[in-house]
Amino acid sequence: MGMWGGDDPDPRKPLWWKEMSFAPETRTNYQPGPKSYDSVGFNQQHFDWYKQLIALRNKHSVLRRGDIAFTETNNKLVVYKRFDGKQTIWVLLNAGNTEVTAQIPAGDYTNLLTGIKQKGGAVAVPPLQGVVLQ
Repeated sequence: MGMWGGDDPDPRKPLWWKEMSFAPETRTNYQPGPKSYDSVGFNQQHFDWYKQLIALRNKHSVLRRGDIAFTETNNKLVVYKRFDGKQTIWVLLNAGNTEVTAQIPAGDYTNLLTGIKQKGGAVAVPPLQGVVLQ
C-alpha cells in the first residue's frame, strides 16, 4: 500500500485504506532542525504492483520452490535464476539510477511483467526497475 514508516511510535500506525484520508506527517527522528512533512495516503500504483508480483509468484511454482542461482551481483545490479528442471525464470533487478546491461543466456524470452517478447544475451534493465524473463 506504500505505507509510510517512521521512528517510534510511528511503526504502529493503522493501514492506509483507499477510503480513508490522512493529514501530512512529520518525521519524528530526533535530528535538530525544522520539521519536514510528508503527504500520506493509499498508493494505488504501488498496491497494483504488489498484486502483480504476488500473482506472478502464485502462477509460477518455480518462483516459490525452485532452486536459486545468483549469476551477477555488482554495484546495484542483481541477476539470478530460479529453476526446477522444468522451467527457468530469470530475474534482473537494477537499484541504480541509470540503465544497465545484464548478461543471460541467448534465447527467446517473454517478460512476465509486461508480456513483451525479447531476446536474451545482453538485456537492458531500466533504472530502479526489474525484468522477469521466461
